[in-house]
Amino acid sequence: MPGAPGRLHKAAGSLLIVSGLIAIGWTVYLSIRFLSPAEYANATKNLTASEWALGQICGLVGIWGQSVALLAGAMALSRLHYRFAVGSAVVSSLAISSSAVLFLDPFFGGAAAMGIIGVLLLRLARPEFAS
Repeated sequence: MPGAPGRLHKAAGSLLIVSGLIAIGWTVYLSIRFLSPAEYANATKNLTASEWALGQICGLVGIWGQSVALLAGAMALSRLHYRFAVGSAVVSSLAISSSAVLFLDPFFGGAAAMGIIGVLLLRLARPEFAS
């Protein structure tokens, strides 16, 4: 059994996994929700080309960040490779936060908040890791 006994790694890992699952679920919901041409035109009429491009980039970064959140949570639960788990957790929280800020979305915001709390708990759980 690696590291000192404790439960912070379990809380951190669980929060990171739930953060990733919420963000993935909301992304899937938004992706399968088809807009009519009029709704689509109304949603994008005030966007400049650079704002549209920024939205696409943040969406792509957010998708990768969501999967990295699952990886960070699994690493935290197994108490392996502390630095890798923290790095993955930080990257995923930043990626999900960028989606929350850009789209002003409460689901992404909640997922980002859980990820940030998971990162803080992971930092406190350092003695529980072997490496």
